[in-house]
Amino acid sequence: MRPVKKPLLIPSGIVKAAGSAGYPYALIILLDGLPYAEVFAKSRKVFDANLKDWQRDVLPSLRRSNVRFFFIDGRTMSEVTF
Repeated sequence: MRPVKKPLLIPSGIVKAAGSAGYPYALIILLDGLPYAEVFAKSRKVFDANLKDWQRDVLPSLRRSNVRFFFIDGRTMSEVTF
């Protein structure tokens, strides 16, 4: 994951999804205007392991879609790219 160089405003749906995820670490995607919590965990170590699996299994299918990725680390929320 790398931060986006010129991030846009974070949509309110992402903020609401982050609040309702219930986990301090989460990857939330905005796919066709709808937020989805894709990867989440209570610790960074578990999150990183789950993220590697997600990147291998799910990310290739999203390459052609109009999708934005957001990383929540418990305190901050930022848009990222892969």
